[in-house]
Amino acid sequence: MKRDAKRVAYLMNHMEQVDFVGEVVSGVNEGVGEYIIPIEIGSPPIAQHVIMDTGSDLIWVQCQKCQQCHSQFDPIFDPARSSSYTEIPCESSACDRLNGKQDCDREGSCTYRASYADVSESKGTLVFETIVFGDVRILNMAIGCGYMNKGTFGHQAGIMGLGAGPLSLVYEIPVGGFFSYCLPSRDSQVSGSLVIGKEAISTGSVWVPLLSSIKNPSLYYVRMIGLGVGGIRLPISEDIFHLTESGDGGVIIDSGTTVSRFPKVAYEAFRDAFIAQTMDIPRAPGVDLFDTCFNLPNTIDMPLVSFHFWSDIGEVSLVIPPRNFLVVVDNMRTACFAFAPSPASFSIIGNI
Repeated sequence: MKRDAKRVAYLMNHMEQVDFVGEVVSGVNEGVGEYIIPIEIGSPPIAQHVIMDTGSDLIWVQCQKCQQCHSQFDPIFDPARSSSYTEIPCESSACDRLNGKQDCDREGSCTYRASYADVSESKGTLVFETIVFGDVRILNMAIGCGYMNKGTFGHQAGIMGLGAGPLSLVYEIPVGGFFSYCLPSRDSQVSGSLVIGKEAISTGSVWVPLLSSIKNPSLYYVRMIGLGVGGIRLPISEDIFHLTESGDGGVIIDSGTTVSRFPKVAYEAFRDAFIAQTMDIPRAPGVDLFDTCFNLPNTIDMPLVSFHFWSDIGEVSLVIPPRNFLVVVDNMRTACFAFAPSPASFSIIGNI
């Protein structure tokens, strides 16, 4: 408990006014559709690249002596070489913040299990460790040290959870829960950014309130009210996107999902409207989950699409250019409409 008290005191005294600005890069060149954040872990610090994920809470990396590890580009973190590594005991408040998922190993250390929608997972020990994010060094951060990791992590060291739960980086440090991210285009060589702190509040932006679900309190929801193609809002019922009081349905913002998905009725209306405005463009066979693809010439005008939301000032829209939703899938310039039907009643706005 003394360790917990020291941790809180340090954070409050030294970091209350600090903003965190880190680099975000596209994972396309590294074989993943997600976005990657470079961080450093341990003392001395070791470079690790992790997937940015607003749909989960915990930060974790693979650790040496793991029983099951996926292949990664960075050296696997070795706790034995870090002087700041400390395993968290089960009676710690940090272990309590695992939302009932904690367990204890034989030595009384807190263990975790992080599961993801694609059946990927990580199991290991919850530890206090030093991490460097941007130019800021954070002491005694509660992170996962993964010893059994399986799934689609694309050769990255682990996950940076930015969800709304208590072990998220956003809420573990006292910056008021503010954060923003700017994602570069998928094929861009330019970096984007992740900003945590009051600097994340930009002027001149249009704000859409976040909603919460009693079923999934760690996820970020927004009130979407419609979809549009070519400047025309489609006649899709707002009820399709509604988050119910019981926590069903709704629209999730998730940086860890690549392809945006909408319930079947909404998706088909969206797709069909796009096809109707592109009848003069040669079609190509579907690829994987993309059912609408084209043989694109070198230059051609394609219709814009739009997402419509409800905000405190009324209806607002996000207009998306073709380069951000048409994905070239081969060297023959086959490009696909990068949306898909949702397998459930909820929608997901992903990172494309």
